[in-house]
Amino acid sequence: MFSFSSGCSFRSTRKIIVIIISMFMLTGILSAILSVPVYADTAPGYPGINPAPLIDIRDVLNIQGPDNTNAIFSVPDSPLNANSNAVDAAAVDFVDNKTSLNQASIFAAVTKDNIYEHSYQICNRFEGYTLDDAHTMSIPGLVNQSGAEPQFWYMSMSYQGVPSEKAYTFEIYVNEAKKTFIVDSLWSPWDVSKASGYNYIFNIQVWSATQQDSTNIVYNIISKLSSYNGWQVSYINTQPVQPSILVMDADIAKMRVENLLQTDQEATFTGQIRYPNDKSKMVPLSSFSQVLSPGVNTITLPTTNALDGNIFVSSSTFKDRVYVGAGYWLAFGKTMTESDSQMPEEVASSLTEGDFVLGGADLQGTISANSVNGLARTLNPNSLPVDISKYNALSFWAMGDGNSYSVQFETKSVRDHNSHDFHQSVITTDSEWRQYTIPFSSLRQQGTDPNTIVPWTGTDVISVAWVVYGTPTSSVQLEIKNAALINTENENGIKMVIGSPQMLVNGAIEDIDPGYQTAPTILSGRTMVPIRAIIEALGGTVDWSAPDQTLTIGLNKTSVLLKIGQKGASINGVEQILGNPPFLSSTGRTMLPLRFIIENLGRSVVWDDYSKTITIQ
Repeated sequence: MFSFSSGCSFRSTRKIIVIIISMFMLTGILSAILSVPVYADTAPGYPGINPAPLIDIRDVLNIQGPDNTNAIFSVPDSPLNANSNAVDAAAVDFVDNKTSLNQASIFAAVTKDNIYEHSYQICNRFEGYTLDDAHTMSIPGLVNQSGAEPQFWYMSMSYQGVPSEKAYTFEIYVNEAKKTFIVDSLWSPWDVSKASGYNYIFNIQVWSATQQDSTNIVYNIISKLSSYNGWQVSYINTQPVQPSILVMDADIAKMRVENLLQTDQEATFTGQIRYPNDKSKMVPLSSFSQVLSPGVNTITLPTTNALDGNIFVSSSTFKDRVYVGAGYWLAFGKTMTESDSQMPEEVASSLTEGDFVLGGADLQGTISANSVNGLARTLNPNSLPVDISKYNALSFWAMGDGNSYSVQFETKSVRDHNSHDFHQSVITTDSEWRQYTIPFSSLRQQGTDPNTIVPWTGTDVISVAWVVYGTPTSSVQLEIKNAALINTENENGIKMVIGSPQMLVNGAIEDIDPGYQTAPTILSGRTMVPIRAIIEALGGTVDWSAPDQTLTIGLNKTSVLLKIGQKGASINGVEQILGNPPFLSSTGRTMLPLRFIIENLGRSVVWDDYSKTITIQ
């Protein structure tokens, strides 16, 4: 999603425009997996604005760009239905006609009553991007009727420490009755404009690699307004503004705030956040105040395991606001829809504060021919790579329709090879909730192109996707809940979950029944499992006698003898009665009563009914 020019990187609008089509956050969607376009070159009109507007934003943006560039227009290919106040949008990329690299971009959202909620300055300080400077400034050649110079908000950004985007944002209030364009430039949606009598608003965001190119584009847009016959341009943004505090960058856990004064000043932090397992509910942030020293201050946010939110930082003279997030869920495929997933409390998984919580979502739809379908979760709202190397597994609960899914980890290293062969593992869903744990050590590429095989490092992960896999199917229904990146290395003992074919052995993920994917099950209130790998992990032995179908299990000085189909058992020669007899499963695997065996071998078994977890200590 990035283009590079003169050592600078900045975003193309052709993917940013997806934000107002499908979701709340800015940019980025599994572009390597999506098979259908999210933009088109035909105008859908302005839904919700009646009568039809006199001025088309597409025409306003039809201007001269930087030298030696071609303008590529993008508009939504469907009516806007996002969690946004935009009713329409348009965008332009100015692409170098020799190198095909993006040189500058314009993004415009059309709103009816208030300015666009997700402006550049609010949604542009995620991990990787830093706001180096922001203030209002004049554009040479633009003056109002009294000779005053209009002031436009200007921002200088860097990406991973390298200067990148030079941006302007401003609003054009369209008053059709008076044939007047009222120009203003507000820092954020809570600021109140003096404009009145308007029919709709063009919210303009301009960015490029150089301040001069961005300045010229703003001038050309305003000049285009002056070319409409019988229309006039007025300015109400004539007062310069110098902020006293600015959020430089932020993520879901912390932010860096710059105190631009020469003395200490107090800042108040407020806002609203959402959590992965209830994305429909906004929760007030626990507000707090902190004295900021002159210069850069790092602030820890009380947002553990939050999905995203809006954070307000206020001083006595200025108020800043940023969107923070840890990524988002989306469905891909022509008919696929995504919604919140609901899971019964009794099978909810317990996650720790150290986990990277992804949450859950529900996918459903019908399969179209030659389409890729599935559900994905980005790890960063800007679709930038995230280092998850401190984790060693993906854990999640899933319920589905029996379809198989390839669980794929989209990484920058694979993308850099122009490949879609991401590291992956395959699961098959059940009609009941089941927990899955995928160790990163088990992830593999398919190897369709040997030249694109890259090692798994976990340092550059962009997203996790559940992609419909294998046998063609006409429809899909998949629910994911309590997904999280976890670190199992500090676990002690043996831990397993009903329905999951894997166990943790002192933090290492191993198969309970290697090669067969057999999972623990409950029969008449008792846990039944294939026992060999468990006993061997404890340092014991299992001997199987096929002629008489008996098992002898030994650990230290204890021997347990059991026979398929019989409730009688022998512990060092002493007869005991089992609650459930051993049996052969439909796949021919020997299932044994776990607690009876483990406790008679001198170990303890702890059962957590809430998460259906068994721990052997």
